[in-house]
Amino acid sequence: MFSKEILYSSEDGLEHEIERKCIALGLNVEDESRVTLFAKDLLANLDAIRVQANEGHRISRLKLEIYGLSLLMHHTNNEVFGKGYLSQFDVVAKQERTWAIIARAIWRELENRHTQ
Repeated sequence: MFSKEILYSSEDGLEHEIERKCIALGLNVEDESRVTLFAKDLLANLDAIRVQANEGHRISRLKLEIYGLSLLMHHTNNEVFGKGYLSQFDVVAKQERTWAIIARAIWRELENRHTQ
């Protein structure tokens, strides 16, 4: 298991990598409707996106990498701040803004799917 210091320093790297992937994808995280569409498309087509990414499709690979990095960031935050970190999500989101925007969109889409 990694020490909390290593995990904490990894967060900046993960945040920057998510930012770079979003830029490469052309995903402006300031545009809430685009981020929402990204999350819907990602979750609705995850299996197809995985196949396309494995076949070398650049856009699919970027989508899958953003998703994977977002999951890794969530895991890292659990390790660093404890499982209750979501109760203070707004504080964490100030330092990890891009990830927080993507994560919220994915969580909203998952909630929508479970309530339908």
